[in-house]
Amino acid sequence: MNQIKTYRFRLKPTRAQAQAFAQWLGSCRYVYNLCLDYKRQLWTNYQISVSKNQMQQELSAIAREVGWIGCVHSQTLQEVTDRLFKSYDGFFKQGKGFPRFAKRGQYRSFTFKQGVKLHENTCTVQLPK
Repeated sequence: MNQIKTYRFRLKPTRAQAQAFAQWLGSCRYVYNLCLDYKRQLWTNYQISVSKNQMQQELSAIAREVGWIGCVHSQTLQEVTDRLFKSYDGFFKQGKGFPRFAKRGQYRSFTFKQGVKLHENTCTVQLPK
């Protein structure tokens, strides 16, 4: 059986890095709300359910067109759609509440699936993008 290693870091960013992280969080929250609205409108108007892969393909097209969304790493944006679909699964399979729009300050983390480099000598972390 393969083990998956997960690392969690508490970062101490500089002021400029903290501002970039805040922008990334805002972008992730915007993308989450955009995808939720898109999924709800498709169901309300046409009774069509969109898959996670279709949503991620549309999201990549949007990220190419909108510059400030494209500043966020693509796998981080994919994780946003993963969160949305996990909340839908929780609603339909576990009886949890229906997914709601994320308010400012509610979206407090983002995820990198790969590409993070840890420099142990200097205790620094290098993030993609």
